[in-house]
Amino acid sequence: MSQILENPRGGCVLAGINSVLGALDRVCPILHAGPGCCMQTSAAEQGQSGHKSSCFVSSVSIPSSNMLEKEVVFGGTDKLRTTIQGAIDIMDADAFFVLTGCTAGIIGDDIVSVANEFQDQGYEVYPIDTPGFAGDSNLGYETVWNTMIDQVIETDVPKDEKLVNIFGIVPYHDPFWSGALEEIDRILSLLGLKVNTFFTKHQGINDIKKCSGAALNIIINPWLWNGPAKKI
Repeated sequence: MSQILENPRGGCVLAGINSVLGALDRVCPILHAGPGCCMQTSAAEQGQSGHKSSCFVSSVSIPSSNMLEKEVVFGGTDKLRTTIQGAIDIMDADAFFVLTGCTAGIIGDDIVSVANEFQDQGYEVYPIDTPGFAGDSNLGYETVWNTMIDQVIETDVPKDEKLVNIFGIVPYHDPFWSGALEEIDRILSLLGLKVNTFFTKHQGINDIKKCSGAALNIIINPWLWNGPAKKI
């Protein structure tokens, strides 16, 4: 075989995005999608990963605009705007990411401009305009990191010669993701290094913002991270 299959199961790109965001501490996804996408995309990854479905925000807890026929015909940006405001009012999160389901992707709702309205008010709301039909869970992992590079990661961070970043393991899609990252962290820490796994040790959006200060990026499965690796 020219390529090795690893964790071939999975869901759409939205399922992969949800898994990554769900594993980040104090980060809240907001779906602009039809009813059921929250639960189904969570079940496709987290629920099928040894039933490890405990996240900061996941499954039916994810705020969603629940687009129906009215939004398909007349557009759903107004409903998305109220959904984001409701999430900010209710969810105690450090950052919010607005995601598009297939419905919003087909009709072309402009989630970027809506997210920008909240950014102008000082809220950390980031759009990820990649509908579910664009690909699979692995693409979701790369899509999140492309968004982080473009919108979140700071570029003027002083270098820390002992800090390393770990990439290339998809939370929940890999059923052993947490243990693998913890063991990699343990081994590298014995060498006197500080490790950004991003998904363990209650790391969150602030660790991502400062990760450009790392001396080295380690990609465990390089076939997973080709696009973001070139950008970062």
